[in-house]
Amino acid sequence: MRIGDRYRLKRSLGRGGIGEVWEAEQAPTDRRVAVKMLLPVWQTDRDVRKRFMREGRLASNMHHRHIVDVLEVGETREGLPFIAMELVQGDPLHRVVERDGPLPWERVKRILLQVCGALDHAHGLKIIHRDVKPSNVMLIDAPHRPDRCKLVDFGIAKQVLVNLHTQPLTAEGQMLGSPGFTSPEQLQGQPTDPRADVYGLGCTGYYLLTGQIPYRGRTAAEMLHNALYERPRTLELEVDEELRADIETVLHRAVHRDLSQRYRSVLDLVVAINNIGRGDGHGPAARARIVVSAVGRPPGPLPDTVVEGRLPDPEEASLLDDVVTPVVTPASGPRGVISTKGYSPILAGRGGIDRVSWGAPEGFVELARMPPDVIVVHMRREIGSSAKWLFDTQLGSLITRNRPAHLFWNLDEIQSYPADVRDATLRCLSEHRDEIASIHVLKGPGRAGIAVSVAMVALGNQTRMYEDAAKWMATLERWSHGERDE
Repeated sequence: MRIGDRYRLKRSLGRGGIGEVWEAEQAPTDRRVAVKMLLPVWQTDRDVRKRFMREGRLASNMHHRHIVDVLEVGETREGLPFIAMELVQGDPLHRVVERDGPLPWERVKRILLQVCGALDHAHGLKIIHRDVKPSNVMLIDAPHRPDRCKLVDFGIAKQVLVNLHTQPLTAEGQMLGSPGFTSPEQLQGQPTDPRADVYGLGCTGYYLLTGQIPYRGRTAAEMLHNALYERPRTLELEVDEELRADIETVLHRAVHRDLSQRYRSVLDLVVAINNIGRGDGHGPAARARIVVSAVGRPPGPLPDTVVEGRLPDPEEASLLDDVVTPVVTPASGPRGVISTKGYSPILAGRGGIDRVSWGAPEGFVELARMPPDVIVVHMRREIGSSAKWLFDTQLGSLITRNRPAHLFWNLDEIQSYPADVRDATLRCLSEHRDEIASIHVLKGPGRAGIAVSVAMVALGNQTRMYEDAAKWMATLERWSHGERDE
């Protein structure tokens, strides 16, 4: 069977609610691809056809290493819509769990961070997946890259910012998705935002670790009731109790029924995931207990992890810095000057360096290019909000001019990281992630953990973290002279 003049269908790979995916050969190269088509019963339904074509158009806008590439969206001579995609060799996660049983935390962590990266890319394009679940994540057969995965099926995705002439194809009051992994607001037919995908990620984490979804229920109505009025299951894992409590705290917040208590973005979720198992008594579970006590509420399985009505005091902030989104440093911060002056001692005396900096008596941010493809970002002490200009206008152009770029990020002595500077950093890394070959991060104290997690989201396995400043510096020296240890 042929689809148009380009695709020859070979065998069915599986069926979903409205579509069927086929393995096909693409003419004239005989490249193996996947072709998705509507099931016959839906081919004459105008709304379903529109939603199917919209899936293809939305997915074709996304280009990310953890999202399946869409090659073509079109119609056959008979008017049947189809979507041609890259063919992924592997199994969906639900089959992996059915075959191998629940997965260990380290594997689940690797998978969740990759899916977070994919969703961050989609959210940056104002696209919400709305059906994040194990069956929509493919674990790829890649012996040298264990647990590499790709997100598939944006069939019920929603673009939040739409053209004035575009009408939404999913009306309020209409529920789409898989009930066990669908957020309460979706199950109630209410408007959704990226936190719906955070909920799906939390449910996916539960399933990968236990083979179960967090809320019991045999029907959609029962699941909705339990998601609205019951607590999620206790996470039963055969691991150290502190680690188990940390994982449970993060997943409970991800699947919180109250949108205001759920993680506001996948990046915030990544920060929390990276803090699991710290082993210093300051992991997510310990932090949640401290904040609950601070606002006079008893600890419980669903702690409120944001201090309401006030900023944490300095002692609380030292424990909460990487989990709670509000930034303790005032939004304005120190006032600095933008210039080409060199502040960084690690770059002093070097020739042939292009640099731009933000400097104040309290601290500095310096961006510097070291030929041929190394970019240094050095942030020290107190950073003011006006430093975001460097990330809004300068870092991206440096990366583009020197792609594929290798970023060396020094956070060793940073003391503050204002929210608007953080957001500008996120945007820059997200927009230019495909032009970055690697990021080498020298960790810093306190809120610097956010920037480390940003790098993790942007590049996953291509990010290297350093605790030792001397080792980071030695690597910078080698790489700036073209000596790579990749």
